[in-house]
Amino acid sequence: MKRPASGLPLLSLQLAGTSVGLSLFLLPFFVAEVLHAGADLMGLAMIFLVSGVAAGSSLSGRLTERYAPHLLAGAGGALTLAGLLSTLTLDAHSGLADLARRLALIGFGQGVFGAPNNTAMLAATPAGMIGTGGGVAATVRTLAFTVGPAVASLAYGLGGGGARGFRTGAVVLAALRVAGVLAVAAGQAASRPAGPRGSTDSTGSAAPADSPDAADSAPDGSRPAPSVERAARA
Repeated sequence: MKRPASGLPLLSLQLAGTSVGLSLFLLPFFVAEVLHAGADLMGLAMIFLVSGVAAGSSLSGRLTERYAPHLLAGAGGALTLAGLLSTLTLDAHSGLADLARRLALIGFGQGVFGAPNNTAMLAATPAGMIGTGGGVAATVRTLAFTVGPAVASLAYGLGGGGARGFRTGAVVLAALRVAGVLAVAAGQAASRPAGPRGSTDSTGSAAPADSPDAADSAPDGSRPAPSVERAARA
């Protein structure tokens, strides 16, 4: 993907996916070594993460029909970042409630991020390469899910393990999330090149006033996603 408008959402997806290093590596070690608890606590806490993802995905899927996908993806990234930073206050006295509310926020942010980021990427992909774009996105996501735990484990080890190692890993993952939010912002700028006078479609390209995308504008000024964006979420 040499097009910045589609390549930057892929970069954001890669950076965002590394957040799984928290749930797949950092938290299990924190629960075992700092809280001295078992797998039952970790399992219960993960329910809140998954529930957050489900709630965020459902909401963002509807909102992406009306609002700019880059804006929603950025909001999702910011929520996930806030959740990651909140884990820095966990300590040896933390319990299920402390883990649950932080994981719920992280999951909700991840859910909000997914659909609009995919929409932005596929909307900027040439029509004849939609399948290729989807395949590349799946590969990038898988790579991120591999890199995230590896980065988290490295940071955990360098931090000396325990609570300190956990916080070191959380800071590293948060930094990667900041980079992901910046990639979303850069993608928004790249998707709005200068063009002929007319309305602007979701990829930022100018569309003539009589084009189908311009005709789809809602009466209140909000703009539903064009057909390729609907296909991306189907």
